[in-house]
Amino acid sequence: MFGGNSEAWAAFDPTTVITRHGHFSATSRLFAVSAEAGPPADGRPDLSNPEGQDRAGQTLGTVGSAHGIECSVLALPGSHDWQFAAQAFSAALPWPAGRLSTPAVPAIPVPGAPPALHAPSIAVSSLTDPPAAKPAAG
Repeated sequence: MFGGNSEAWAAFDPTTVITRHGHFSATSRLFAVSAEAGPPADGRPDLSNPEGQDRAGQTLGTVGSAHGIECSVLALPGSHDWQFAAQAFSAALPWPAGRLSTPAVPAIPVPGAPPALHAPSIAVSSLTDPPAAKPAAG
């Protein structure tokens, strides 16, 4: 991805983009993340959140909050799949609809919770360094 080009990566890396921009105003961000209450009862490994969306949401929420973005992390049960997306959209869409003054839709606070002050975080290098270039298949 990005051929190992760190500037190309930085142009799309959320942490870098937020930090380079500086202070934001009148901006909100909702991170909907999959988070199970615990491992499955049958002893199988919990595969609901293999990429660490909860840590990414907390980390990016903390970075955004520090730059003036109203951030919220909405943890919902399930895996990172279309069923989860339907649940997340259902919970989240009334918020922007009310903010945009959609007729007959009341303004509501952003769902979820602010990022934790001492949230578990992803190593900085995983958010700022470009992914290693993969050799072309041949």
